[in-house]
Amino acid sequence: MDPRKANAFRTLLPRRKRWRDMPKGGQMRWMMGTAGKLIRLACVAAILFGIVSAVYLTDRRSSNLETIEWLPGWLRGAAHWADYHGRFRNVPAYGLLSVPVLVLFTTTRNRGRAVGALAVFATAMEFTQLFIPTRFFDGLDIIESWLGIVIVWVVVELAYIGSRLAHGATMTRQPQPRDAFPRPKPRLPIPRPAND
Repeated sequence: MDPRKANAFRTLLPRRKRWRDMPKGGQMRWMMGTAGKLIRLACVAAILFGIVSAVYLTDRRSSNLETIEWLPGWLRGAAHWADYHGRFRNVPAYGLLSVPVLVLFTTTRNRGRAVGALAVFATAMEFTQLFIPTRFFDGLDIIESWLGIVIVWVVVELAYIGSRLAHGATMTRQPQPRDAFPRPKPRLPIPRPAND
């Protein structure tokens, strides 16, 4: 191909923005946008992993976590604690599951909906144990699951409120230029004709 034609073809393509060509604020927005996408992707991956883990651990024949053969050695201590404190293990389990869910949603309304969906999921998972002969349904497990979700929800909401208050306290009023809000010109008195 003729080099002149290749250069002409390149000029027709949209030019890719380079890092050095971006304005300083644009570089920061690009970094934050990329970091935000990575955080959202990590949250979605953690939610999917948590849901699969909850289904697997809830619908196993045995409730003992130490019987899981493929569990890594560094998690054996946590499995032993969970088996020893079997009554309370739903609180941290569903609390951990709710962290990426609540980080993913940025509005209070969406976080409330997500908490409701997690509560329905926890309840449904407990009801599936009615169909497994070696497991049993326990309403207290549902309450403990809800407790773990609500504790994390309250902590996240307080963190958002604290962040808003801290952001509002640090904001300073920007000085306005004098001509941004021009003052009205004073009215001069209208001279009256003199009576002769």
